[in-house]
Amino acid sequence: MPNKSIKLVSSVLSLALVSTMVFSPAVHAEGRSDAASAQADLKKQAWEQRLQEAIRDHASEMKQAARTSSTESGTIRAMDVSTVDYQNQLDVYASHEYFFSVSSGGTLEVKDLAPSEWLDYEIYDAYTGEPVEGNQLAAGDYVFAVYSISDTPVSYHYQLSGVTFSNAPTQLPSLSVTNPSGHETRLAKGTTSYTFKGSTDADSLDVYPNDEEPVSLTAPGAFSYNMNLRGGWNTADFYALDTNTGNAVMSHYDLIVPSLKRLAGADRYEVSANISKELEQIGLYPDTIVIARGDLFTDALSGGPLAAQEAAPILLTATSSLPSSIKSEVQRLHPRRAIILGGTGSVSTTVESQLKSLGVSEIERIAGSDRFAVSAAVAAKVASPYQDTAIVASGLNFPDALSSSSLAGQMGMPILLVGQDKVPASIASFIQSHPNIKHFIIVGGPATVSENVKNELSKYGTVERISGANRYQVAINVAKYGMDHYGMDLSTMVFARGDVFADALSGGPLAVFTGAPIMLTTSTKLESNVDAFLSEHRGETDQMYILGGYGSVSSTTEQQLSNYLN
Repeated sequence: MPNKSIKLVSSVLSLALVSTMVFSPAVHAEGRSDAASAQADLKKQAWEQRLQEAIRDHASEMKQAARTSSTESGTIRAMDVSTVDYQNQLDVYASHEYFFSVSSGGTLEVKDLAPSEWLDYEIYDAYTGEPVEGNQLAAGDYVFAVYSISDTPVSYHYQLSGVTFSNAPTQLPSLSVTNPSGHETRLAKGTTSYTFKGSTDADSLDVYPNDEEPVSLTAPGAFSYNMNLRGGWNTADFYALDTNTGNAVMSHYDLIVPSLKRLAGADRYEVSANISKELEQIGLYPDTIVIARGDLFTDALSGGPLAAQEAAPILLTATSSLPSSIKSEVQRLHPRRAIILGGTGSVSTTVESQLKSLGVSEIERIAGSDRFAVSAAVAAKVASPYQDTAIVASGLNFPDALSSSSLAGQMGMPILLVGQDKVPASIASFIQSHPNIKHFIIVGGPATVSENVKNELSKYGTVERISGANRYQVAINVAKYGMDHYGMDLSTMVFARGDVFADALSGGPLAVFTGAPIMLTTSTKLESNVDAFLSEHRGETDQMYILGGYGSVSSTTEQQLSNYLN
Protein backbone atom coordinates (compact mmCIF):
# COMPACT_ATOMS: atom_id res chain seq x y z
CA MET A 1 0.00 0.00 0.00
CA PRO A 2 1.48 3.37 -0.96
CA ASN A 3 2.10 5.98 1.68
CA LYS A 4 -1.09 7.80 2.63
CA SER A 5 -0.20 11.06 1.00
CA ILE A 6 -0.94 13.03 -2.11
CA LYS A 7 0.89 10.63 -4.35
CA LEU A 8 0.53 12.41 -7.68
CA VAL A 9 2.97 10.21 -9.54
CA SER A 10 2.94 8.76 -13.00
CA SER A 11 -0.74 8.02 -13.60
CA VAL A 12 -2.21 11.32 -12.55
CA LEU A 13 0.71 13.39 -13.69
CA SER A 14 1.02 11.73 -17.06
CA LEU A 15 -2.61 12.53 -17.67
CA ALA A 16 -2.27 15.97 -16.21
CA LEU A 17 0.78 16.86 -18.25
CA VAL A 18 -1.32 16.97 -21.37
CA SER A 19 -3.94 19.15 -19.73
CA THR A 20 -2.00 21.71 -17.64
CA MET A 21 -3.47 20.79 -14.27
CA VAL A 22 -2.04 23.27 -11.78
CA PHE A 23 -3.06 24.75 -8.46
CA SER A 24 -0.62 27.66 -8.27
CA PRO A 25 -0.42 28.67 -11.92
CA ALA A 26 2.37 30.75 -13.33
CA VAL A 27 1.42 34.18 -14.58
CA HIS A 28 2.52 35.62 -17.90
CA ALA A 29 2.64 39.16 -19.13
CA GLU A 30 -1.11 39.64 -19.31
CA GLY A 31 -1.52 38.21 -15.81
CA ARG A 32 -3.30 35.10 -17.08
CA SER A 33 -2.28 31.51 -16.23
CA ASP A 34 0.54 30.37 -18.48
CA ALA A 35 -0.23 26.86 -19.75
CA ALA A 36 3.33 26.24 -20.92
CA SER A 37 4.70 27.10 -17.48
CA ALA A 38 2.09 24.88 -15.90
CA GLN A 39 3.10 21.95 -18.08
CA ALA A 40 6.77 22.51 -17.27
CA ASP A 41 6.07 22.59 -13.54
CA LEU A 42 4.09 19.37 -13.75
CA LYS A 43 6.81 17.58 -15.68
CA LYS A 44 9.29 18.59 -12.99
CA GLN A 45 6.94 17.40 -10.25
CA ALA A 46 6.52 14.10 -12.05
CA TRP A 47 10.25 13.46 -12.20
CA GLU A 48 10.82 14.56 -8.62
CA GLN A 49 8.15 12.11 -7.42
CA ARG A 50 9.54 9.25 -9.48
CA LEU A 51 13.11 9.92 -8.39
CA GLN A 52 12.31 10.13 -4.69
CA GLU A 53 10.41 6.87 -4.78
CA ALA A 54 13.13 5.04 -6.73
CA ILE A 55 15.93 6.28 -4.47
CA ARG A 56 14.05 5.22 -1.34
CA ASP A 57 13.34 1.81 -2.83
CA HIS A 58 17.01 1.23 -3.67
CA ALA A 59 18.66 2.48 -0.49
CA SER A 60 20.34 -0.88 0.18
CA GLU A 61 21.96 -0.89 -3.26
CA MET A 62 23.13 2.68 -2.68
CA LYS A 63 24.81 1.58 0.53
CA GLN A 64 26.52 -1.20 -1.39
CA ALA A 65 27.81 1.40 -3.84
CA ALA A 66 29.13 3.46 -0.94
CA ARG A 67 31.11 0.45 0.28
CA THR A 68 32.41 -0.48 -3.15
CA SER A 69 35.93 0.57 -4.02
CA SER A 70 36.75 0.59 -7.72
CA THR A 71 39.42 2.27 -9.79
CA GLU A 72 37.82 1.80 -13.20
CA SER A 73 38.65 4.79 -15.36
CA GLY A 74 35.71 7.13 -15.67
CA THR A 75 33.67 5.17 -13.15
CA ILE A 76 34.85 6.08 -9.65
CA ARG A 77 37.42 8.59 -8.50
CA ALA A 78 39.43 6.56 -6.03
CA MET A 79 40.99 9.55 -4.28
CA ASP A 80 39.59 12.75 -2.84
CA VAL A 81 38.81 15.37 -5.47
CA SER A 82 37.31 18.83 -5.29
CA THR A 83 35.54 18.99 -8.67
CA VAL A 84 33.20 16.61 -10.50
CA ASP A 85 31.73 17.02 -13.99
CA TYR A 86 28.54 15.35 -15.20
CA GLN A 87 27.83 15.50 -18.95
CA ASN A 88 25.23 13.78 -21.11
CA GLN A 89 21.92 14.47 -22.81
CA LEU A 90 18.27 13.89 -21.84
CA ASP A 91 14.70 14.20 -23.02
CA VAL A 92 11.53 14.25 -20.94
CA TYR A 93 11.26 10.46 -20.87
CA ALA A 94 14.46 9.75 -18.93
CA SER A 95 16.42 10.83 -15.87
CA HIS A 96 20.06 10.34 -14.86
CA GLU A 97 21.22 9.77 -11.30
CA TYR A 98 24.81 10.16 -10.12
CA PHE A 99 25.84 8.81 -6.73
CA PHE A 100 28.53 10.74 -4.87
CA SER A 101 30.15 10.64 -1.44
CA VAL A 102 31.34 13.71 0.44
CA SER A 103 34.24 13.17 2.85
CA SER A 104 34.55 16.81 3.90
CA GLY A 105 31.47 18.99 3.86
CA GLY A 106 31.05 22.60 2.86
CA THR A 107 29.13 24.86 0.53
CA LEU A 108 28.33 23.00 -2.66
CA GLU A 109 28.56 25.02 -5.85
CA VAL A 110 26.82 23.72 -8.97
CA LYS A 111 27.89 25.41 -12.20
CA ASP A 112 25.61 24.95 -15.18
CA LEU A 113 28.05 24.94 -18.10
CA ALA A 114 25.38 24.22 -20.71
CA PRO A 115 22.41 26.32 -19.57
CA SER A 116 18.98 25.31 -20.84
CA GLU A 117 15.46 26.18 -19.75
CA TRP A 118 14.56 22.55 -20.49
CA LEU A 119 16.82 21.02 -17.84
CA ASP A 120 16.79 20.88 -14.08
CA TYR A 121 18.49 18.94 -11.31
CA GLU A 122 17.89 17.93 -7.72
CA ILE A 123 20.18 16.62 -4.98
CA TYR A 124 18.82 13.87 -2.74
CA ASP A 125 19.94 12.05 0.36
CA ALA A 126 21.07 8.70 -1.07
CA TYR A 127 19.21 6.65 1.52
CA THR A 128 16.02 8.53 2.36
CA GLY A 129 15.29 10.02 -1.03
CA GLU A 130 14.60 13.36 0.59
CA PRO A 131 15.72 16.42 -1.37
CA VAL A 132 18.60 18.39 0.15
CA GLU A 133 17.58 21.91 1.13
CA GLY A 134 20.09 24.68 0.54
CA ASN A 135 23.69 24.32 -0.59
CA GLN A 136 25.35 23.17 2.63
CA LEU A 137 26.43 19.54 2.42
CA ALA A 138 27.72 17.55 5.37
CA ALA A 139 29.88 14.48 4.95
CA GLY A 140 27.69 11.69 3.59
CA ASP A 141 26.24 10.06 0.50
CA TYR A 142 24.06 11.84 -2.04
CA VAL A 143 22.47 11.53 -5.46
CA PHE A 144 22.70 14.23 -8.12
CA ALA A 145 19.66 13.72 -10.37
CA VAL A 146 19.18 15.41 -13.74
CA TYR A 147 15.92 15.50 -15.67
CA SER A 148 14.48 17.26 -18.69
CA ILE A 149 11.13 18.68 -19.75
CA SER A 150 12.00 18.69 -23.45
CA ASP A 151 10.47 16.28 -25.96
CA THR A 152 13.81 16.17 -27.77
CA PRO A 153 17.26 15.41 -26.28
CA VAL A 154 19.07 18.34 -24.65
CA SER A 155 22.76 18.25 -23.65
CA TYR A 156 23.77 19.06 -20.08
CA HIS A 157 27.05 19.77 -18.32
CA TYR A 158 27.08 20.36 -14.57
CA GLN A 159 30.25 20.97 -12.57
CA LEU A 160 30.13 20.37 -8.80
CA SER A 161 32.69 21.88 -6.41
CA GLY A 162 33.06 23.38 -2.95
CA VAL A 163 33.22 20.07 -1.03
CA THR A 164 35.62 17.14 -1.02
CA PHE A 165 34.38 14.14 -3.02
CA SER A 166 35.68 10.73 -1.99
CA ASN A 167 33.56 8.77 -4.45
CA ALA A 168 32.11 10.37 -7.57
CA PRO A 169 31.07 8.02 -10.39
CA THR A 170 30.47 9.58 -13.78
CA GLN A 171 29.62 6.55 -15.94
CA LEU A 172 25.92 5.71 -16.32
CA PRO A 173 24.55 2.23 -16.96
CA SER A 174 23.02 1.60 -20.37
CA LEU A 175 19.29 0.93 -20.75
CA SER A 176 17.68 0.22 -24.11
CA VAL A 177 13.99 -0.62 -24.51
CA THR A 178 13.35 -1.96 -28.01
CA ASN A 179 9.67 -2.80 -27.62
CA PRO A 180 7.85 -0.46 -27.78
CA SER A 181 9.87 1.64 -30.17
CA GLY A 182 8.62 4.92 -28.69
CA HIS A 183 7.78 6.27 -25.26
CA GLU A 184 4.09 6.86 -25.97
CA THR A 185 2.18 4.01 -27.59
CA ARG A 186 -1.52 3.90 -28.39
CA LEU A 187 -2.81 0.34 -28.44
CA ALA A 188 -6.01 -1.16 -29.81
CA LYS A 189 -9.20 -0.84 -27.78
CA GLY A 190 -9.57 -3.88 -25.54
CA THR A 191 -5.83 -4.67 -25.23
CA THR A 192 -5.23 -6.30 -21.83
CA SER A 193 -1.46 -6.89 -21.76
CA TYR A 194 1.76 -5.76 -23.38
CA THR A 195 5.30 -7.17 -23.49
CA PHE A 196 8.26 -4.84 -23.03
CA LYS A 197 11.65 -5.96 -24.34
CA GLY A 198 15.11 -4.49 -24.04
CA SER A 199 18.57 -4.83 -22.55
CA THR A 200 20.82 -3.24 -19.94
CA ASP A 201 24.36 -3.56 -18.62
CA ALA A 202 23.19 -2.61 -15.12
CA ASP A 203 23.17 -5.36 -12.52
CA SER A 204 19.86 -4.21 -11.01
CA LEU A 205 16.71 -3.56 -13.05
CA ASP A 206 13.23 -2.82 -11.73
CA VAL A 207 10.01 -1.74 -13.41
CA TYR A 208 7.26 0.28 -11.77
CA PRO A 209 3.98 -0.69 -13.53
CA ASN A 210 1.15 1.81 -13.04
CA ASP A 211 2.68 3.17 -9.83
CA GLU A 212 2.53 -0.23 -8.16
CA GLU A 213 5.33 -1.87 -6.21
CA PRO A 214 8.48 -2.39 -8.31
CA VAL A 215 9.03 -5.70 -10.09
CA SER A 216 12.62 -6.97 -10.34
CA LEU A 217 13.76 -8.11 -13.78
CA THR A 218 16.73 -10.17 -14.93
CA ALA A 219 19.89 -8.09 -15.26
CA PRO A 220 22.37 -7.56 -16.79
CA GLY A 221 21.52 -8.57 -20.34
CA ALA A 222 18.28 -8.89 -22.29
CA PHE A 223 14.98 -8.61 -20.45
CA SER A 224 11.29 -9.10 -21.15
CA TYR A 225 8.33 -7.96 -19.06
CA ASN A 226 4.65 -8.70 -19.67
CA MET A 227 2.49 -5.97 -18.15
CA ASN A 228 -1.23 -6.23 -17.40
CA LEU A 229 -3.06 -3.18 -18.71
CA ARG A 230 -6.09 -1.25 -17.60
CA GLY A 231 -8.25 0.96 -19.75
CA GLY A 232 -6.93 4.43 -20.41
CA TRP A 233 -3.40 5.46 -19.51
CA ASN A 234 -0.82 2.96 -18.30
CA THR A 235 2.69 3.86 -17.19
CA ALA A 236 5.90 1.89 -16.81
CA ASP A 237 9.11 3.29 -15.33
CA PHE A 238 12.26 1.18 -15.86
CA TYR A 239 15.01 1.82 -13.32
CA ALA A 240 18.49 0.49 -14.17
CA LEU A 241 21.01 0.75 -11.32
CA ASP A 242 24.71 -0.10 -11.33
CA THR A 243 25.27 -1.24 -7.75
CA ASN A 244 29.04 -0.86 -8.14
CA THR A 245 28.76 2.86 -8.78
CA GLY A 246 25.32 3.77 -7.46
CA ASN A 247 24.53 5.50 -10.75
CA ALA A 248 21.16 4.89 -12.36
CA VAL A 249 19.00 5.62 -15.38
CA MET A 250 15.21 5.77 -15.34
CA SER A 251 13.13 5.58 -18.51
CA HIS A 252 9.40 6.32 -18.68
CA TYR A 253 6.79 4.77 -20.99
CA ASP A 254 3.10 5.47 -21.55
CA LEU A 255 0.72 2.88 -22.99
CA ILE A 256 -2.75 4.12 -23.89
CA VAL A 257 -5.67 1.70 -24.20
CA PRO A 258 -8.79 3.51 -25.47
CA SER A 259 -11.57 2.65 -23.06
CA LEU A 260 -14.90 3.63 -21.61
CA LYS A 261 -15.62 3.07 -17.93
CA ARG A 262 -18.90 3.53 -16.09
CA LEU A 263 -18.84 4.49 -12.42
CA ALA A 264 -22.27 3.50 -11.19
CA GLY A 265 -23.99 2.61 -7.93
CA ALA A 266 -27.32 1.87 -6.31
CA ASP A 267 -27.82 5.57 -5.59
CA ARG A 268 -25.99 8.90 -5.81
CA TYR A 269 -24.10 8.15 -2.62
CA GLU A 270 -22.70 4.86 -3.86
CA VAL A 271 -21.81 6.54 -7.16
CA SER A 272 -19.94 9.16 -5.15
CA ALA A 273 -18.06 6.45 -3.23
CA ASN A 274 -17.17 4.61 -6.43
CA ILE A 275 -15.84 7.78 -8.04
CA SER A 276 -13.65 8.20 -4.96
CA LYS A 277 -12.33 4.65 -5.42
CA GLU A 278 -11.47 5.45 -9.02
CA LEU A 279 -9.27 8.33 -7.87
CA GLU A 280 -7.07 5.78 -6.14
CA GLN A 281 -6.93 3.72 -9.32
CA ILE A 282 -5.39 6.69 -11.13
CA GLY A 283 -2.83 7.30 -8.40
CA LEU A 284 -4.42 9.67 -5.87
CA TYR A 285 -4.22 8.75 -2.18
CA PRO A 286 -5.93 11.57 -0.26
CA ASP A 287 -5.70 12.37 3.41
CA THR A 288 -8.51 14.95 3.10
CA ILE A 289 -12.12 14.48 1.99
CA VAL A 290 -14.78 17.04 1.11
CA ILE A 291 -18.29 16.29 2.42
CA ALA A 292 -21.33 17.82 0.69
CA ARG A 293 -25.08 17.40 0.94
CA GLY A 294 -26.27 14.99 -1.72
CA ASP A 295 -29.89 16.06 -2.21
CA LEU A 296 -29.38 19.80 -2.65
CA PHE A 297 -26.68 21.48 -4.71
CA THR A 298 -26.64 24.94 -3.14
CA ASP A 299 -23.64 24.73 -0.81
CA ALA A 300 -21.51 22.40 -2.91
CA LEU A 301 -21.42 24.13 -6.31
CA SER A 302 -18.22 26.03 -5.50
CA GLY A 303 -16.52 22.98 -4.00
CA GLY A 304 -14.80 21.59 -7.10
CA PRO A 305 -11.73 23.86 -7.00
CA LEU A 306 -11.42 23.34 -3.24
CA ALA A 307 -11.40 19.56 -3.68
CA ALA A 308 -8.77 19.99 -6.39
CA GLN A 309 -6.62 22.16 -4.14
CA GLU A 310 -6.89 19.62 -1.33
CA ALA A 311 -6.42 16.65 -3.70
CA ALA A 312 -9.62 15.29 -2.19
CA PRO A 313 -12.71 13.41 -3.36
CA ILE A 314 -16.14 14.95 -2.92
CA LEU A 315 -18.30 12.53 -0.94
CA LEU A 316 -22.04 13.13 -0.80
CA THR A 317 -24.04 12.65 2.37
CA ALA A 318 -27.60 12.85 3.62
CA THR A 319 -28.27 15.75 5.96
CA SER A 320 -28.93 13.67 9.05
CA SER A 321 -26.33 10.90 8.72
CA LEU A 322 -23.69 9.34 6.50
CA PRO A 323 -25.08 6.77 4.05
CA SER A 324 -23.62 3.30 4.51
CA SER A 325 -21.67 3.43 1.23
CA ILE A 326 -20.03 6.70 2.27
CA LYS A 327 -19.23 5.31 5.73
CA SER A 328 -17.48 2.38 4.09
CA GLU A 329 -15.51 4.67 1.80
CA VAL A 330 -14.40 6.88 4.69
CA GLN A 331 -13.28 3.77 6.56
CA ARG A 332 -11.35 2.60 3.50
CA LEU A 333 -9.66 5.95 2.93
CA HIS A 334 -9.01 6.60 6.62
CA PRO A 335 -8.53 10.33 5.98
CA ARG A 336 -6.98 12.62 8.53
CA ARG A 337 -9.16 15.58 7.64
CA ALA A 338 -12.67 16.35 6.40
CA ILE A 339 -14.03 19.63 5.05
CA ILE A 340 -17.82 19.97 5.30
CA LEU A 341 -19.53 22.34 2.87
CA GLY A 342 -22.53 24.14 4.35
CA GLY A 343 -24.01 24.76 7.76
CA THR A 344 -25.63 22.27 10.11
CA GLY A 345 -28.90 22.64 8.23
CA SER A 346 -27.19 21.05 5.23
CA VAL A 347 -24.86 18.60 6.98
CA SER A 348 -25.78 17.92 10.59
CA THR A 349 -23.57 17.68 13.64
CA THR A 350 -24.46 13.97 13.68
CA VAL A 351 -22.46 13.59 10.47
CA GLU A 352 -19.55 15.34 12.18
CA SER A 353 -19.74 12.87 15.06
CA GLN A 354 -19.87 9.94 12.67
CA LEU A 355 -16.78 11.19 10.86
CA LYS A 356 -14.93 11.47 14.15
CA SER A 357 -15.96 7.95 15.11
CA LEU A 358 -14.54 6.77 11.78
CA GLY A 359 -11.13 8.18 12.70
CA VAL A 360 -11.23 11.61 11.07
CA SER A 361 -9.17 13.69 13.48
CA GLU A 362 -9.62 17.13 11.94
CA ILE A 363 -12.98 18.47 10.78
CA GLU A 364 -13.47 21.89 9.21
CA ARG A 365 -16.83 23.34 8.25
CA ILE A 366 -17.25 26.07 5.65
CA ALA A 367 -20.63 27.66 6.24
CA GLY A 368 -22.47 30.90 5.62
CA SER A 369 -25.81 32.62 5.86
CA ASP A 370 -26.77 31.48 2.35
CA ARG A 371 -25.34 29.71 -0.70
CA PHE A 372 -23.57 32.87 -1.82
CA ALA A 373 -21.85 33.36 1.53
CA VAL A 374 -20.72 29.72 1.42
CA SER A 375 -19.42 30.30 -2.11
CA ALA A 376 -17.46 33.33 -0.94
CA ALA A 377 -16.01 31.40 2.00
CA VAL A 378 -14.96 28.51 -0.25
CA ALA A 379 -13.46 30.98 -2.72
CA ALA A 380 -11.39 32.52 0.07
CA LYS A 381 -9.87 29.07 0.66
CA VAL A 382 -9.11 28.59 -3.02
CA ALA A 383 -7.91 32.08 -3.89
CA SER A 384 -4.22 32.42 -4.66
CA PRO A 385 -2.13 35.55 -5.18
CA TYR A 386 -0.85 33.89 -8.35
CA GLN A 387 -4.29 33.60 -9.93
CA ASP A 388 -6.04 36.66 -11.31
CA THR A 389 -9.12 34.95 -12.74
CA ALA A 390 -12.41 33.72 -11.26
CA ILE A 391 -15.30 31.76 -12.71
CA VAL A 392 -18.75 33.33 -12.20
CA ALA A 393 -21.86 31.15 -12.45
CA SER A 394 -25.46 31.07 -11.36
CA GLY A 395 -26.11 29.99 -7.79
CA LEU A 396 -29.73 29.27 -8.65
CA ASN A 397 -29.08 26.62 -11.32
CA PHE A 398 -26.37 23.97 -11.14
CA PRO A 399 -25.30 22.98 -14.70
CA ASP A 400 -23.01 25.88 -15.58
CA ALA A 401 -21.06 25.83 -12.31
CA LEU A 402 -20.56 22.08 -12.57
CA SER A 403 -19.48 22.29 -16.23
CA SER A 404 -16.79 24.78 -15.23
CA SER A 405 -15.57 22.91 -12.13
CA SER A 406 -12.86 20.97 -13.96
CA LEU A 407 -11.41 24.04 -15.67
CA ALA A 408 -11.59 25.97 -12.39
CA GLY A 409 -10.01 23.12 -10.43
CA GLN A 410 -7.18 22.58 -12.88
CA MET A 411 -6.35 26.27 -13.05
CA GLY A 412 -6.87 27.12 -9.38
CA MET A 413 -9.75 29.52 -10.08
CA PRO A 414 -12.45 30.11 -7.47
CA ILE A 415 -16.07 29.70 -8.57
CA LEU A 416 -18.21 32.66 -7.50
CA LEU A 417 -21.96 32.11 -7.39
CA VAL A 418 -24.24 35.01 -8.22
CA GLY A 419 -27.94 35.71 -8.57
CA GLN A 420 -29.56 36.16 -11.94
CA ASP A 421 -29.59 39.95 -11.77
CA LYS A 422 -27.09 40.95 -9.10
CA VAL A 423 -23.81 40.18 -7.41
CA PRO A 424 -24.61 39.20 -3.80
CA ALA A 425 -22.99 41.30 -1.08
CA SER A 426 -20.85 38.40 0.15
CA ILE A 427 -19.42 37.85 -3.34
CA ALA A 428 -18.80 41.56 -3.86
CA SER A 429 -17.00 41.65 -0.52
CA PHE A 430 -14.80 38.73 -1.57
CA ILE A 431 -13.89 40.45 -4.83
CA GLN A 432 -13.06 43.69 -3.05
CA SER A 433 -10.80 41.88 -0.58
CA HIS A 434 -8.97 40.06 -3.40
CA PRO A 435 -7.86 42.86 -5.72
CA ASN A 436 -5.51 40.52 -7.59
CA ILE A 437 -8.61 38.98 -9.21
CA LYS A 438 -9.09 41.25 -12.19
CA HIS A 439 -10.61 38.92 -14.75
CA PHE A 440 -14.02 37.25 -14.57
CA ILE A 441 -15.36 34.48 -16.79
CA ILE A 442 -19.14 34.25 -16.67
CA VAL A 443 -20.30 30.74 -17.52
CA GLY A 444 -23.86 30.71 -18.82
CA GLY A 445 -26.02 32.96 -20.93
CA PRO A 446 -27.86 36.14 -19.92
CA ALA A 447 -30.90 34.11 -18.89
CA THR A 448 -28.91 32.68 -15.98
CA VAL A 449 -26.42 35.51 -15.33
CA SER A 450 -27.73 38.80 -16.69
CA GLU A 451 -25.98 41.69 -18.35
CA ASN A 452 -26.60 43.63 -15.14
CA VAL A 453 -24.26 41.23 -13.32
CA LYS A 454 -21.71 41.54 -16.12
CA ASN A 455 -21.81 45.32 -15.85
CA GLU A 456 -21.40 45.17 -12.09
CA LEU A 457 -18.39 42.87 -12.38
CA SER A 458 -16.80 45.17 -14.95
CA LYS A 459 -16.22 47.66 -12.13
CA TYR A 460 -13.60 45.25 -10.77
CA GLY A 461 -11.91 44.15 -13.98
CA THR A 462 -12.40 42.60 -17.39
CA VAL A 463 -15.36 40.30 -18.00
CA GLU A 464 -16.01 37.71 -20.68
CA ARG A 465 -18.81 35.22 -21.10
CA ILE A 466 -18.94 31.54 -22.11
CA SER A 467 -22.50 30.81 -23.15
CA GLY A 468 -24.53 28.54 -25.39
CA ALA A 469 -28.03 27.71 -26.55
CA ASN A 470 -28.48 25.29 -23.63
CA ARG A 471 -26.56 23.69 -20.76
CA TYR A 472 -25.04 21.07 -23.06
CA GLN A 473 -23.64 23.62 -25.43
CA VAL A 474 -22.34 25.69 -22.52
CA ALA A 475 -20.38 22.65 -21.29
CA ILE A 476 -18.95 22.18 -24.78
CA ASN A 477 -17.93 25.81 -24.97
CA VAL A 478 -16.24 25.61 -21.57
CA ALA A 479 -14.19 22.69 -22.91
CA LYS A 480 -13.34 24.68 -26.04
CA TYR A 481 -12.31 27.64 -23.92
CA GLY A 482 -9.96 25.46 -21.89
CA MET A 483 -8.45 24.08 -25.08
CA ASP A 484 -8.01 27.51 -26.65
CA HIS A 485 -6.71 29.39 -23.62
CA TYR A 486 -5.15 26.85 -21.24
CA GLY A 487 -3.79 24.06 -23.41
CA MET A 488 -6.35 21.50 -22.26
CA ASP A 489 -7.33 18.63 -24.53
CA LEU A 490 -9.85 15.83 -24.91
CA SER A 491 -7.63 12.82 -24.21
CA THR A 492 -9.91 12.02 -21.26
CA MET A 493 -13.57 13.04 -21.00
CA VAL A 494 -16.11 12.73 -18.19
CA PHE A 495 -19.83 12.47 -19.00
CA ALA A 496 -22.75 13.03 -16.63
CA ARG A 497 -26.49 13.46 -16.91
CA GLY A 498 -27.25 17.13 -17.45
CA ASP A 499 -30.51 17.46 -15.55
CA VAL A 500 -29.33 15.93 -12.25
CA PHE A 501 -26.50 17.54 -10.32
CA ALA A 502 -25.27 14.79 -7.98
CA ASP A 503 -23.07 12.68 -10.25
CA ALA A 504 -21.39 15.66 -11.91
CA LEU A 505 -20.69 17.17 -8.50
CA SER A 506 -18.96 14.01 -7.27
CA GLY A 507 -17.14 13.72 -10.59
CA GLY A 508 -15.46 17.10 -10.41
CA PRO A 509 -12.23 15.83 -8.78
CA LEU A 510 -12.04 12.91 -11.22
CA ALA A 511 -12.25 15.36 -14.12
CA VAL A 512 -9.60 17.59 -12.56
CA PHE A 513 -7.11 14.82 -11.87
CA THR A 514 -7.51 13.26 -15.30
CA GLY A 515 -7.36 16.65 -17.03
CA ALA A 516 -10.83 16.08 -18.47
CA PRO A 517 -13.74 18.37 -19.28
CA ILE A 518 -17.11 17.55 -17.73
CA MET A 519 -19.59 17.00 -20.54
CA LEU A 520 -23.33 16.93 -19.90
CA THR A 521 -25.71 14.73 -21.84
CA THR A 522 -29.34 13.75 -21.93
CA SER A 523 -30.22 10.41 -20.41
CA THR A 524 -31.64 8.33 -23.25
CA LYS A 525 -29.24 9.29 -26.03
CA LEU A 526 -26.21 11.47 -26.64
CA GLU A 527 -27.31 15.09 -26.75
CA SER A 528 -27.08 16.39 -30.33
CA ASN A 529 -24.59 19.19 -29.64
CA VAL A 530 -22.34 16.79 -27.74
CA ASP A 531 -22.63 14.24 -30.54
CA ALA A 532 -21.55 16.84 -33.10
CA PHE A 533 -18.65 17.98 -30.89
CA LEU A 534 -17.34 14.42 -30.51
CA SER A 535 -17.67 13.85 -34.24
CA GLU A 536 -15.63 16.97 -34.88
CA HIS A 537 -12.89 15.73 -32.54
CA ARG A 538 -13.00 12.03 -33.38
CA GLY A 539 -9.73 10.27 -32.59
CA GLU A 540 -8.61 12.77 -29.93
CA THR A 541 -9.98 10.84 -26.94
CA ASP A 542 -8.31 7.89 -25.21
CA GLN A 543 -10.56 7.42 -22.21
CA MET A 544 -14.16 8.21 -21.31
CA TYR A 545 -15.92 8.00 -17.96
CA ILE A 546 -19.68 7.78 -17.53
CA LEU A 547 -20.91 8.86 -14.10
CA GLY A 548 -24.02 7.08 -12.85
CA GLY A 549 -25.99 3.98 -13.71
CA TYR A 550 -28.16 3.22 -16.73
CA GLY A 551 -31.01 5.22 -15.24
CA SER A 552 -28.81 8.29 -15.49
CA VAL A 553 -26.96 7.60 -18.74
CA SER A 554 -28.52 4.87 -20.87
CA SER A 555 -26.85 1.94 -22.58
CA THR A 556 -27.71 3.61 -25.90
CA THR A 557 -25.73 6.68 -24.89
CA GLU A 558 -22.89 4.45 -23.71
CA GLN A 559 -22.72 2.71 -27.09
CA GLN A 560 -22.72 6.05 -28.90
CA LEU A 561 -19.78 7.18 -26.78
CA SER A 562 -17.93 3.91 -27.26
CA ASN A 563 -18.20 4.32 -31.02
CA TYR A 564 -16.04 7.44 -30.77
CA LEU A 565 -13.16 5.48 -29.23
CA ASN A 566 -10.94 4.07 -31.96
